[in-house]
Amino acid sequence: MEKVLSIIDRFEEEWAVIEYGKKTFSIPLALLNAKVLEGDVINIKIEVDKLETEKRKKLIDKLRKKYLNKNKDLPINQFN
Repeated sequence: MEKVLSIIDRFEEEWAVIEYGKKTFSIPLALLNAKVLEGDVINIKIEVDKLETEKRKKLIDKLRKKYLNKNKDLPINQFN
């Protein structure tokens, strides 16, 4: 499998436009090293933060339960 390069095409305000194969996408400049320049080839690695994901799931579940308990007397079609 041929490696597809990620190249900084240009900067637009607080964003870097990345050329990836025949497509482009933007990422916040805050995620990049301050010394990157147009034309630089960059390596992008995305990881799942399992600990933070689990925290968010628990918080959402807690909020959902709180909301449902608070609104348990509303008619079901209230949410349609």
